Amino acid sequence: MQCNSKSNTSGNISLSPPVDRRIQYADIVVVYKLYVAFGLFAVITNIICVLVVLSKRKMRDKYGSFGVLSFGDLINAVGMVLAGIVRINLINDNAFVNLTSFDCLTRPWPYFFIVGGQLPAFILLFMGAERFLAVYRPLVYRTYVTKKTRLIVNIGCIVISAISLPIGVLFSYLNRDVCVGATCTVIGATGRIYGTFNYIIILPLPLFALVLNYVGYVKAKRASSSSNMRRELNKVFATLVIAAIAVILSTIPNFILWGQGIYWAVSGINISLLYIGFCCNSAVDLFAFAYLKVDFRNRLLSMISYGYLNRYFKLSDGCEETLANMRMVRGISVRPAVVTPISDVVEIAALYRRPAKVELVRQCSCKEKDECVEKLQKYTDTCNGQCASILKKIGDPEKLKKCIVAQKGFGESLTECIQDKTGKACYDGTGEPPRIPKLDVTEKIDSELNRTVKLGKIFGSNPLLNGLAEVLDVMREYSSCMKTCVGENTKDGDCFTTNGCQLKKPSTDELKSAAFQCVSTEDRGHIADTCNCITEAGVTALTPICRILHLFAEKAEGFRTIASAARQD
Repeated sequence: MQCNSKSNTSGNISLSPPVDRRIQYADIVVVYKLYVAFGLFAVITNIICVLVVLSKRKMRDKYGSFGVLSFGDLINAVGMVLAGIVRINLINDNAFVNLTSFDCLTRPWPYFFIVGGQLPAFILLFMGAERFLAVYRPLVYRTYVTKKTRLIVNIGCIVISAISLPIGVLFSYLNRDVCVGATCTVIGATGRIYGTFNYIIILPLPLFALVLNYVGYVKAKRASSSSNMRRELNKVFATLVIAAIAVILSTIPNFILWGQGIYWAVSGINISLLYIGFCCNSAVDLFAFAYLKVDFRNRLLSMISYGYLNRYFKLSDGCEETLANMRMVRGISVRPAVVTPISDVVEIAALYRRPAKVELVRQCSCKEKDECVEKLQKYTDTCNGQCASILKKIGDPEKLKKCIVAQKGFGESLTECIQDKTGKACYDGTGEPPRIPKLDVTEKIDSELNRTVKLGKIFGSNPLLNGLAEVLDVMREYSSCMKTCVGENTKDGDCFTTNGCQLKKPSTDELKSAAFQCVSTEDRGHIADTCNCITEAGVTALTPICRILHLFAEKAEGFRTIASAARQD
C-alpha cells in the first residue's frame, strides 16, 4: 500500500510533500543531530556501567540488577542514535515520507525503543520492590531474596521484554494498511492498541517504583537507629534517586507522547525534544551510582586509572585484595597500589607485629548477663517459631528440637566445664568490673556464617559429603534467619548494648583446648546419641558421622575403664 502525503495517523510531524525536504525539515535535522550526540553519550555511560558491574564477582553480586538496568538503557540509547542518523539520511535523500505501520519496521529504531523502554521499567519496579521488602519484611527478604532469586528475576525481565517484541511485530502486521508519519514512533509502527500496552508498562511502572522506594526510605529513616536500617537507608536512597529521575525524564515525556494527536497537539520539534529527555534518563545511571555508592565509584576510578588511583581509595584489585583487607582491619591508611611482591610480604609481616587499635568496654556482671540472657531467650523462642520452617528442608523441626532438649543436662555441664577452664564470661566480683576489648557481635556472626558457606563448598565438591553440604547450607540459612529476626526485635539495641557492657570472649585457641578437654571428660556417648536422634529426625546425611562418633565413644569409654582399673590397682 502506498501512503499519500496526508496520511498521518500518529500525529507526529506534518509530512506534506516538500519541494526540498532538506529545507522543509531544516529545524528538525538539528534536533536529530542532538539525538545522535545525546544518544552516543548515553551509550558510552551505560557501557561503562555494565563493564564496572561485570568487572568483579562482588560487583556482579551486589549490583546485578543495576547492570541489567544499564543494559536496558543502553539498548534505548542505541535506538536513539540510530533514529537520529537514519532520519537525517532519509531527509538528505528526500525519502522522509509517510509509511504504513508494517513498513515502519524496516526502520531499526522501533525494535530498540520497545525493548529499551520496557526492560528498564521492569527492573526499576523490581529494585523498588526489593528495597521495600528489605525495609518492611527483612526476615522474609533475607530468607528468600538470594543471589539466585535476583538472577531469576533479572533474566525474567529480559525474557518478558524480548517476548513483547514479536507481539509488537504482530500488531504492526495487523495495522499494515494504516499510514503513519515518517518518524515511525512505537505507537505509529505497532498501532494504537500495542502502543498503549507499551506505554502502560513504561509509564506507571517507574512511578510505582518511586512510590515503593519513597515509602521504604521513610520507614528506614525512622528506624535509622538500627545499624541494619542505616545500611538499608543508603541502598533505598540510591534506588529512590534513580526512580525519581526516571519519572521526571521518562514517564512524564512518554505520557505526553502517548496522548499526542489524540488528546492534545504539540509541535513536531517540541515532541522530538521530549525524546531527548527520554535519552538523558538513559545516561543518568552512571552519575547517580558513582555519586551515591562509594564502592561503585572506587571501582570505576580504579578501572579508568588502571589502578593508579587506588592509592587514594580502599578498593583494591586482584592480588592486592588481601593486603588491602588487612590494612582496613588494622585501621591503617592505604599506601600506593604499585608495590613489589617482596614489599608486600614485608608489609604483611609488619601488620601482624603492629598493635591494633582496641576499643574497650565494661565487662557485664553476672547479674546483668542472667537478665539479658532471659530476655534474649524470649526473642529466640519467638524467632525459632518463625524460622523453624527452614529446617523442614532436612528434617522434622519438632523432632530436632526434642533431640537438643534431651541433652540439656549434658550441654549445661559442658558449658560449666569450659567456663571453669577459660574463666567466666561475666564478672562476679564485688568491685568495679574490668574493661575488656569490644567485640563487633554482628560482624563476628557474619564471619562465622561466611565460614559455613566456604565449608559447604568444600563438602559439596566431595561426592561422599554432598549431603553434609546441604545440611550446612540449611543451617546457615536458619542461623541467618534467627540473626535477622532477633536483630529486628532488638533494633533499638539489645540488653547488653543498652547496659553498655559485653561478655568476655576467650581466645579461639583457649576455647578449642577447653572444649576438647571437656568433651573427653564429660561426654558419655551424649554427642553420638544426639547425632543418632538427629538422623532419626530426618537428617540422614549425618549417618556416616554418627557411626564414627559411636566408635570414638566406645573407644573413649574403654580407655576410661582401663584407666579406672589401673588407679584402683
